[in-house]
Amino acid sequence: MWVGPGWTAEMLTRRRAIGLVIAAFVVGVISRGFFPPFVLDDPFWRAFWSGPPAAGVFALIGAGVAYLAARVAAATARRSARRQEWWDRAEWALTHAMAKDGRSRDVGLAALEVLIEEATTTEGAMIDSVTSLILGPEPEVVDAAVVDD
Repeated sequence: MWVGPGWTAEMLTRRRAIGLVIAAFVVGVISRGFFPPFVLDDPFWRAFWSGPPAAGVFALIGAGVAYLAARVAAATARRSARRQEWWDRAEWALTHAMAKDGRSRDVGLAALEVLIEEATTTEGAMIDSVTSLILGPEPEVVDAAVVDD
């Protein structure tokens, strides 16, 4: 496939999609002559698709779509509520970690240690930055094997 200068991945994806649509159209046009036309002439199928049985089928399909939509919405709401509870606990711990009282600070820092396990990468980096400002820079650890006496 020829790729010109300045082509982005989106442009390549769009070009592939257009090529696939054109290929499918050509295959469809060529192959349509090999098969008989699809016509529902049988009275049973005509009655089925134009009567109450088809309505029942479509009602079941609609109920399934509604169930899946409700399930996704409930999962999203649960995830959002969990994140909001995490943020409420993190706010409480950060407030205590920045307190002037040493005991409150220790409680806040201990709570942050537990909360960081459930944090996303961004939240973990935020907690790490705040705690490093509160505690000061970490002392540099020197490996005993590297130090020459």
